[in-house]
Amino acid sequence: MGLLGELKGPILGVVLSTLAFAIVALVGVFDVLGALVSPDATLVGLLSTAIPYVLALVVAGVAGLAAVAWGLYRIATGAVDTDSRLVRNETVASVARLLERQNEWARRLHLAEKVTPTDRERAERDVERLKDDYAAGRISEPEFERELERRIEQGRLDETQASRERDRGSYEYDRS
Repeated sequence: MGLLGELKGPILGVVLSTLAFAIVALVGVFDVLGALVSPDATLVGLLSTAIPYVLALVVAGVAGLAAVAWGLYRIATGAVDTDSRLVRNETVASVARLLERQNEWARRLHLAEKVTPTDRERAERDVERLKDDYAAGRISEPEFERELERRIEQGRLDETQASRERDRGSYEYDRS
């Protein structure tokens, strides 16, 4: 199951709470504006009109934050397949390291370890970027081959992966 499928509960929670927040805010603004233009508008009348909406906004906001926390918890505890490219990447890992420095729970969960890409994933992404450069015409086929060789020499790519890329011709995109 993909990342979106595994996080459908938290995502639905965020969407519904955001929708509720927007609706309550919109209705509240119109209600308060209506109370403001009434002939007997007083501060107490305005506050009594606004307070229920403010409380409803707080509840919707807390529900949204709870849904986000639920999703982060599922990712951190391994309930979500962290092999997904959306979860395992350098940006998410740097945010996780920052969280670990500032939060005991993040440290206990080893959050950064769970979202840091493996060497193999880094190599695959590197080759994908290289193939995209070739497909877009930013580099020629000989340059592509040289870059593959350079990555092998640097140890960023193993010979088997490079051979597989060459053999199946997966870098030959339609360049027209």
